[in-house]
Amino acid sequence: MTKAELFIPVNVLTRLLDADIETGELRWKPRSSDLFAASKTRTAEHICNNWNSRYAGHLALNYEDKFGHLCGRIFSRLIYAHRAIFAIAHRDWPRQSIDHINGIPTDNRLCNLRDVSHKINLRNQSMSSTNTTGITGVYWNKNRSKWVAAIGVNGRSV
Repeated sequence: MTKAELFIPVNVLTRLLDADIETGELRWKPRSSDLFAASKTRTAEHICNNWNSRYAGHLALNYEDKFGHLCGRIFSRLIYAHRAIFAIAHRDWPRQSIDHINGIPTDNRLCNLRDVSHKINLRNQSMSSTNTTGITGVYWNKNRSKWVAAIGVNGRSV
């Protein structure tokens, strides 16, 4: 669980976001004025009305990071969409890594998400873009002038 997830309880998350677990979409729910602080020039109700007219009903947590995962900010904390959908559906934050079963990081349908250890998540990794053989774990060793097959087991190359 991340620091942001410790800061934002799931019941607050469900109050702010509407999750469609069939499509993997998150949308902002209309907010009440108790979630806003008044400024010197505007009341909390005025700020709330502006926020609702601008964001309520629109896609939430839909910024794509450099790894292709959708994320966004809630109360200035970075939240990943796949973790938020899992949390809303299961009423608790995931304990470990969330694995996208089909390998597509923007596919946040609940049927495509599973809570697994980091080790198992790495097993579901796609082939590296630098792979020239077309087969995972096989490479050409220039020094020996031979093809080599290797697999990582418990942190060691075998």
